[in-house]
Amino acid sequence: MQTVDFSILEQFCELLGENGKDEARELVNLYLQDAPEQIKIMQDSLAANEAEIFKRAAHTFKSSSANVGAFGVQALCQTMENEATTDNPDTLKTALAEVITQFQQVKDELQNWADTK
Repeated sequence: MQTVDFSILEQFCELLGENGKDEARELVNLYLQDAPEQIKIMQDSLAANEAEIFKRAAHTFKSSSANVGAFGVQALCQTMENEATTDNPDTLKTALAEVITQFQQVKDELQNWADTK
């Protein structure tokens, strides 16, 4: 099952013209570098019961995931962002585990895409 809507990246390439593919690859690389940091922040802040930090990281990861067409991860991050201040850590733990699983698929797909562009 495909976890990335590559039409987003293709539109980005077209929009930027001649340098579009290089810029899209850079966007993908930045996302892949930043994502583990955002996941770690969410894990640490969840363990420390720091809801605002968790919410900020979920928001950041949500937005960057949308930028590369990872809409499943985006939706899960939206849910976590909404739930961050509801004092329901079990829901957040479950959603974060799903984000981590989906991100691994997204990572593989994006790396393959970047390697072929």
